[in-house]
Amino acid sequence: MPRTHRFSVLDSLRGLAALAIAIFHTPLLLGAGGAELFRNSAPFVQFFFVLGGFVLFHAYGQRLTTATLFARFVAARSFRILPLHLCLLGLFLLLDVALPHMVGAAPNLLANLLLLPAWLPGADGLSLNPAAASLGIGFYLSLLFGLVLLILPRDRDGACLLCLAAALWGLLSGVDGLGRSVLMGLGGFCLGALSYSLHLSLRLLPLGQRAFTLLEVTVLALLALILDSAYAYRDLYAVALFALALFIFAFEGGLVSRLLHRGLLRHLGRWAFAIYLGHLAVFMALGNLVPLLFRDGRPALLDTLLAPVAVLAVVALAALLHRYVERPGMALGRRLLTPRAGTAQTGKVSQASG
Repeated sequence: MPRTHRFSVLDSLRGLAALAIAIFHTPLLLGAGGAELFRNSAPFVQFFFVLGGFVLFHAYGQRLTTATLFARFVAARSFRILPLHLCLLGLFLLLDVALPHMVGAAPNLLANLLLLPAWLPGADGLSLNPAAASLGIGFYLSLLFGLVLLILPRDRDGACLLCLAAALWGLLSGVDGLGRSVLMGLGGFCLGALSYSLHLSLRLLPLGQRAFTLLEVTVLALLALILDSAYAYRDLYAVALFALALFIFAFEGGLVSRLLHRGLLRHLGRWAFAIYLGHLAVFMALGNLVPLLFRDGRPALLDTLLAPVAVLAVVALAALLHRYVERPGMALGRRLLTPRAGTAQTGKVSQASG
């Protein structure tokens, strides 16, 4: 399969996952406890790690063979992630000045710039943008993932299985805090990569639309059941089902996949990164501004309308950020990388891995 192939249905699923996280966090607008919300939304965040492993293995699995190519990979990932991160970091700094109580602790600016808060002791109070904490884990894990592909060129599936086994052993041993987050991310990347390998080996699976539709509906029903449960290992079950869902939906063979090809959902996929990274800025700003506008008590109807209006504002902001920050950032990366690569394929691969 050409590494420039784009899985449009998986893009749509990424957009829906980002939107689900934003909707899940709407109680922040009414002053609900943020820590519990972030803990409960963790399974949704894991989807991005699994998807990251899938698309990175698709784009780079057979390509990272030299140190030079690995350096280009690092540069491509940086230009994919950092422009939007730095733009939103600036927005959070402005909001922190305008709304001094929005961020609870004095942040370490250098750590925030380098996406390091989640890797430092006391990370809960260090990040200006709480969503960027998991982004920092994902960014550095993706570089580690690329390094593994470089070091072990012959048996990359075996390397992924070994890393997955190590991550699972650590999680079942009771590792907590940063260690658990890193192991969950590493396991997600590896499962995503293995899901892609399985898809590649069975890409000519002789099933019709009816069979694929049944598989799509079944895996979505199982995901809904797991995500709404309180099982002891719910997060691990969810990650495994995410990998299974990516394997099934990558065929784009069922009626659900046909629905996910619709224009708006594909746009959500393009805006997913900005939705995830920017939604808390909108929610925190509105959550602080609304009480100032209604000091004598706000109408009950306002609380009913606030959540959908805020989510629409998040999507609108994400569309703008994608057009004026993400795309120019990736284009700059392509211009800087293309002369050395000697071909326009670098830009296409970068897009496929986004």
